[in-house]
Amino acid sequence: GDIVRAAAAHDAHIVALSFTPLLSAKTVVSGLSELRQQLPEHRAIWVGGQSPALYQRPLPGVLALQALESLSEQLRFWRLNQAQELSTVKA
Repeated sequence: GDIVRAAAAHDAHIVALSFTPLLSAKTVVSGLSELRQQLPEHRAIWVGGQSPALYQRPLPGVLALQALESLSEQLRFWRLNQAQELSTVKA
């Protein structure tokens, strides 16, 4: 879909999405599962918002952030992991 094409066109490392509580849990979970299958593994999916479905059960390959304040900490952690992966590949 559009998100997959946009992420590829911009060489995005992270796809971040916000979900409203008005969407059904089934819609949220199936949409994220489908997106995870369509995106390459190295492209992270981060989600947030008020949808309870995001926080009930972990979705494989999807990071759910309940508080916007945790975004900077998660980004710092992600950058550290990326740097470690690059040094491992170069070694």
